[in-house]
Amino acid sequence: MERIDVEANRRKNYKALEKRCFNYGKGEKEMKRIEILKTSLIREYYRKNYEAIFRSLTHPSWRTFRSQTKEGTFLQHNRKIGSPTKMLHFLLRANYDRIYVSTAKWLQPQTNPGKTLRKAGYPITDSLFLASDFFIDVDDESVPERARRDTKKIVDFMKKQKKYILKRIQFSGKKGFHIIYEDTKPLITTDPKRRVEATKHERLRIIKKILKLNLETTDSVHQMIMADQHRVYALTGTIKRETGYVVREISEQELNTSTMPQIMANTPNIYRGRVRLDEPMIQGEVTTFSSHTSSLRHFRNPGDEPSRLRSSPTHYLFVSNII
Repeated sequence: MERIDVEANRRKNYKALEKRCFNYGKGEKEMKRIEILKTSLIREYYRKNYEAIFRSLTHPSWRTFRSQTKEGTFLQHNRKIGSPTKMLHFLLRANYDRIYVSTAKWLQPQTNPGKTLRKAGYPITDSLFLASDFFIDVDDESVPERARRDTKKIVDFMKKQKKYILKRIQFSGKKGFHIIYEDTKPLITTDPKRRVEATKHERLRIIKKILKLNLETTDSVHQMIMADQHRVYALTGTIKRETGYVVREISEQELNTSTMPQIMANTPNIYRGRVRLDEPMIQGEVTTFSSHTSSLRHFRNPGDEPSRLRSSPTHYLFVSNII
C-alpha cells in the first residue's frame, strides 16, 4: 500500500489531498480541524459586527429569525430580537451554516410556526401578520453572470412600480443576488389571514409582469418564493459558512458596472488567506496549506506569510446598511 506523505502534499490541490486522505482513513481528523477553525473565524466576525447586522434591519423585533446548521437542520429562534445584544446572543448560540430573516413582519414573530400548524392555535392570527417586504431571489449555479444580468433587468423594471421602493440589493454570499423592496401601500384588512391572502394576490400580479422580462434564471420555484409571505432570506452582513463570503449590500452602480467575478472579489471573505474553500469561487484564486504546523492548521494563498493560530484572525469591516 502506498504511503501518503502528508507534509509533501500540503501544497497540492486541497480536494485531491482530501480524497487521498479519506481513502486511507486520515482525512476525518483534518476536516474536523478545518470546521473548528471556520467556527472560530465566524464567531469572531460576529462579535465585531453584530451591531451593524442589527442596524441593517427595519423593525427587527417584528421579524422571525431562522438558521440552518452545517448538517442541514433548520431552526427557528423562539425569542424576539429587539436589541444588538440579543442579536449577538442569537448569532453565537450555535454553530450555524446560514442565518435567515423573514420577509414578513409579525406582531408576535416568536410564536409564528410558519405555514404548517405544529401546535394548538392559529398560526397566522396568533402571530398577527402585519405586512411584508417584496423579496426576489435571483441565482444561477452554473453561470452566475446570468443572475447579475437578470437582477439588473428586474431593478430597472421595478423603478416604474411606484408602490415599491428598493431597500437593498445584496450579494447572496454564493452565486446570486437578493432584491428587497418595501411595500409602501400594504393591504389593510381586519382579518390577518385575509391580509396574507390579499398580499399574495397583489404579488402575483407584479410577478406576472416580471416574468415577461425574458429572464434567464427564473423558474417555478422562484415564482413561488416571490409570492410567499412565509419566506426568509439571508440576513445582511452574515456569513455563508460554505463559502466564507459576507452577505453584503451592493449599490446599483456596482451591479451595472461590475461582472460577477468582480463583485465576488470585492466581497469580504473571512476564510481568504486562512482556510481552504470547498471550491474555487473566484477564477484564478488558488489556496494552499500553510507550512506552519499547529493543533489547528491555517491556510494561505501562494506568496502570503504563514499564519499562526495564536495571532488574531483577520477581520473585515462590515459597512452598515442603514436604509
